[in-house]
Amino acid sequence: MNNNLQIRTTSTQPKPETREIRVERDKRPERIDSYLTRQIEYATRTKVQTAIEEGRVLVNRKDVKPSYKIKPNDHILITFTHPPAPELLPENIAIDIIHEDDAILVINKPPGMVVHPAYGNWTGTLANAALYHAKRLSQNITAEFSQIPEKCSSLRPGIIHRLDKDTSGVIVITKTDEAAHFISKQFAARTTKKTYFAITWGKFKNQHGKIETNIGRSNKNRKVMSCYDVNSNDGKYALTEYHVHDSNRGFSWVELILHTGRTHQIRVHLQYMGHPIIGDKVYGKASLNIPTIETKRTSNFGKYVENLLELIPRQALHARELRFIHPLTRAEHGNAPKSFGNAPKSFGNAPKSFGNAPKSFGNAPKSFGNAPKSFGNAPKSFGNAPKSFGNAPKSFGNAPKSFGNAPKSFRQMLKSFQQMLKSFQQMLKSFQQMLKSFQQMLKSFQQMLKSFQQMLKSFQQMLKPFQQMLKPFQQMLKSFQQMLKPFQQMLKPFQQMLKSFQQMLKPFRH
Repeated sequence: MNNNLQIRTTSTQPKPETREIRVERDKRPERIDSYLTRQIEYATRTKVQTAIEEGRVLVNRKDVKPSYKIKPNDHILITFTHPPAPELLPENIAIDIIHEDDAILVINKPPGMVVHPAYGNWTGTLANAALYHAKRLSQNITAEFSQIPEKCSSLRPGIIHRLDKDTSGVIVITKTDEAAHFISKQFAARTTKKTYFAITWGKFKNQHGKIETNIGRSNKNRKVMSCYDVNSNDGKYALTEYHVHDSNRGFSWVELILHTGRTHQIRVHLQYMGHPIIGDKVYGKASLNIPTIETKRTSNFGKYVENLLELIPRQALHARELRFIHPLTRAEHGNAPKSFGNAPKSFGNAPKSFGNAPKSFGNAPKSFGNAPKSFGNAPKSFGNAPKSFGNAPKSFGNAPKSFGNAPKSFRQMLKSFQQMLKSFQQMLKSFQQMLKSFQQMLKSFQQMLKSFQQMLKSFQQMLKPFQQMLKPFQQMLKSFQQMLKPFQQMLKPFQQMLKSFQQMLKPFRH
């Protein structure tokens, strides 16, 4: 048995989960297994097909086959079965604890760590680490107030809110059920204050503003979120307030306040604004072309972007502060004393870096510029206090544990991409030459065809007089044929007489 396995199953069997879906009125016919896979998060086509084959999918109260084509207003019921509920085991993983008392544990989550076990990440999570440290965490979180679904709640002790895997920063974990219930009610009532820092592509038109949309699952890809009009029936209302601290050469340092807590809210809203977060692999893909385009315009900018992305090979989003009423003291608790910006050495500590405040995002006068060592050029830049932007002493800097462990990997990847781009440009140039030659050949062929058409036309003109000359001869021939007809009739009796005479001569020949 593998002693490193940190999840074990119990004999407890969760209740089957039944989902009810009404097909849209304007929906076109589509295979039901494909439709359900897109509609239900985490569902796979294999799981859906198995459910159909086992009779756990009903359409209008009838069994169907996987090939069934859905129709508008179809009423679908699908029941999923689950394996025995797993149990979370503690793991000895170092965590950066900002605050701890008898009720709560406040942690500065590093980037790349999943908050709780789920499909694809069963071990090495923040929940495993917190359970090892605290020994006991809350279990019975009231479903009415919790932001976390009840499914597999045994894997989520103390977890009442989440941060994305690649987002770093403040997260609160509850030790008692009373604390979980008390703080969860504040999340549900939106009385908590959540502040984030992000580095984004582009310069904002306004220094302050609000992003107000609905957010829901994308109609094209159900695994990602999209923005919709606030007056539409799609998605749920979402409000994000932003303040731009500084902008420099195509990038911005932005502070964001969440007034709602939708999935991927900040990332989706910034993409909607046209300023996706640097390093966002899901909502910032289109922005990855920006360095390539700008590199052609100025080599200095290309080096600048290369150096910047080498230092930030991750999603540049950090949960800076979380304020709530403490369950024991009943006083407001703000738990970011050392996180991402208000410790002297956190995320840079020089007055002139990326803005003029001691807490700005870099510590050299030319940071966020185009020098190879921009965005902090000392070994301790980008935070060297144990609790600044991660839990490694040199996190978010240029040490092996900073924001990724291969500082030169992005440069090599960018160099390879530039070589590929150069080869592609050569191929494109050759293709353009081939196309030009083909166009010349086509032009010559068109000229030849035109000459041939002229020759054919001239030949037709030459034939016309001969055709006119032949007409009288054709008429004369026709008249001669008419004249011969009477003679042919006259010869018929002589032909009969000749035939009879030949018959008479036959005996004399012998």
